[in-house]
Amino acid sequence: MKTHQPVIYAEIIILLSIILLILKNNKIIIGKQITSYLIIGLPIIFFFTVIHLHTDNIPFQDDWVLLDSLYQMKTATNILDFSKAFFQQVNQHRFGFERIVFVIIDEVFGSENIKAQIIIGDCFLLGIVYLFFHFFKKLNLSISYFTPIPLLLFNLTFFENANWGIAAIQNTPIIFFAFLTVYFLSKSSTISFYVALITATITMFTSGNGLSIWPIGFAILLLQNRKKELLVWSIFATLLLLFYFNFDYTFIQSDRSFLFQHPLLNIIFVLTFFGNVFFQNIPHPYVIPIYGDIVACIILGCFLFSIIIGVLWKVFQEKKGKISPQTLQLFGWLGFLAITGLMLILSRPVEIKTYHGGEFLSRRYMIFGATFACVGYLAYLFLIEQKKQKLNWGFYAFFLMGIFINLNSYYTSIPSIYRQQQELRLDGHFWKKDTMLLSFGEKYKEKLGYNHPTYQINLIKKVDSLGIYTLSDNEIKPIFEILKKATIQKSGLFEGKIDTVMSIGTTISLEKRPKVSFVGINSQNKGIVKYIGLKTENNAFIFPAIFIQNNIQDCFKNQTYYSSKFHYDIWQAKIPSGKYEIWLISEENNNYKAKFSNKIVQL
Repeated sequence: MKTHQPVIYAEIIILLSIILLILKNNKIIIGKQITSYLIIGLPIIFFFTVIHLHTDNIPFQDDWVLLDSLYQMKTATNILDFSKAFFQQVNQHRFGFERIVFVIIDEVFGSENIKAQIIIGDCFLLGIVYLFFHFFKKLNLSISYFTPIPLLLFNLTFFENANWGIAAIQNTPIIFFAFLTVYFLSKSSTISFYVALITATITMFTSGNGLSIWPIGFAILLLQNRKKELLVWSIFATLLLLFYFNFDYTFIQSDRSFLFQHPLLNIIFVLTFFGNVFFQNIPHPYVIPIYGDIVACIILGCFLFSIIIGVLWKVFQEKKGKISPQTLQLFGWLGFLAITGLMLILSRPVEIKTYHGGEFLSRRYMIFGATFACVGYLAYLFLIEQKKQKLNWGFYAFFLMGIFINLNSYYTSIPSIYRQQQELRLDGHFWKKDTMLLSFGEKYKEKLGYNHPTYQINLIKKVDSLGIYTLSDNEIKPIFEILKKATIQKSGLFEGKIDTVMSIGTTISLEKRPKVSFVGINSQNKGIVKYIGLKTENNAFIFPAIFIQNNIQDCFKNQTYYSSKFHYDIWQAKIPSGKYEIWLISEENNNYKAKFSNKIVQL
């Protein structure tokens, strides 16, 4: 994306926010409404713009698993084999909905399209925000009170979920379908009930936490005193659950001893999950100092837990059978999100104090935290019941929180999604050259499928043979040839600056391994460095040069998000050991040139 766009977006949001705060208690209603609608719309537009510019039709890690199941469905010779492929278990999940999306995309495009998959998944955020807006209208409040919702919901806090194919059509749709089920159940009509049965079934076959929709629905029907529907719901749920756990299913055993050995630590963990919208995109190695962002997660988690208690109290205050639809919706929405957190704790209990850090939260889970914050805010507005002073307290707190989370997420996370995009663009090249992916693994020629020697090789051949997906290196091949053919005599020296830094990093499996980082500065008026090349006499490798963002002050001062600096780091084991010349490949007017840095690195 253009380097000024994030800065302009931030400036507009800040300006509109100041105007809204000035007009908040003013009688200029039209100005307040226009400003509010702009603040509601801009985060949505900018979110989809960023995602569009940073995603391509390239599978990432678990996307390959669904491509495999699509191949199995297309080659199935009977209904049983097709059903096994369609309902194939992945961990504790059954990705029925995701496979339907895959089949539809394959039929529409003639092959699988990962970018379309991502956009489809992210569009379910629009469905979620519509449900929130529908709920909000019943509160009869000024539209300005709704402005924190899009700020909290449309940002890059959960960028792993927003720009990863499988995650986008898993976590976002399951929230939508679960919330939609609760919405239809709250309407107390026969037609809505049967629609809820359909959406609950979709929820169940989207992700493992979708199973929780059945007890939630049971509780709602019980509170409504709808005995006939409760019986139908129970029978339908029982039959589906019997199928879920008996048709080609393997129960996965996990060690839950930490749950009983450290109950307090796991309570803190679940509160961290509730408030994870504050979890920053920074490394969190386990150290003694306390991480401020995790403390903020815990504090927000405590607030959201108090909101849950408030909604439960509201449920018990209202008479059985006469509970308002709004109360039931909050009960169901908060229940689904809370149970999701509890299911995470049950499957992955911890033995650490989360506020000291550690690898315990995936950024994919932040979509639940963002949604939790939105529902918590709506519940606060609902529970306060027109007490203006307290309404304003809640509005100011969540509005300022939304601005911070929204703008901070773009500032800290755009380089992360840019890096993933650039690595994925090199996957085809690395596969054709070294039968490995740049975007996956820490060792040379490490492969998906738990490093099985043939699984990934056969999978890529299979999906290519059926026209499902072809992993191409066409874009990178000519650039790599420029690097291979470049000589010091012909190409000259790089006029910018490049340094190497050796360090020890921690892998996902918490192993300590050596890394090498390349940090450089572009030369003035000599093009922009796009790739870092490493060459020996017999081999060469090409890596993306990732732009480094300016500090916040320079962003606004220079009106640019990215600085002239770039970097990239790799595990030393990712390529064979040897002495490598460091080359920089710059792009100027769509022409690429490779120049020697006059430096050599020993790996």
